[in-house]
Amino acid sequence: MAAEQTVRIDSSASSPVSITSVLDPSIKGVYVVSLPDLFGVVAANNYVSLFNPVGSGKAISVFSATVSSYLVTGGTNIRASLLATRVTSASGGTLLPASSITKSRTSYANSAAEVRINNPTVTFTSNVIAFPPPVGADTAGSSDRVVAATGASVVCAPGEGLAFHTASGDINQTWNISFAWGEA
Repeated sequence: MAAEQTVRIDSSASSPVSITSVLDPSIKGVYVVSLPDLFGVVAANNYVSLFNPVGSGKAISVFSATVSSYLVTGGTNIRASLLATRVTSASGGTLLPASSITKSRTSYANSAAEVRINNPTVTFTSNVIAFPPPVGADTAGSSDRVVAATGASVVCAPGEGLAFHTASGDINQTWNISFAWGEA
């Protein structure tokens, strides 16, 4: 299920080609969470989870993720990439209130998703993507943006979700994590 459908009108005439994106009519809400300056810890850490609760009656399509990283001081020899991994449960940590989840239109209902921070407990299944760790102190950090192609988003049925985590820790690493999803 895609959030946008692209319609392309090609013409061999001298008139311009126009491209228009429209929201998939089955999408009933589009939401964003942006978490700046998440500090690394000594051990593995689950920074944030997005979970579609059992019984929600919704399908959640993750449209995009933007991750940037940097080192505050010192260097690191630990290669602790940030992973986005599918999960089948999420609990604990801190549940974000609805007011902390941005609605792309203020008229949308609150999200059915549960977004948890501060090392929620999750059950991992398979990795979706890895974001590289920062490269050095006082240097430009890395920034990666992943946008799902039309029809290729990660879809989470009720009882499924996605977690952003590191498999090992490094207190020098700092992460900025933002992601957007739609609900149908």
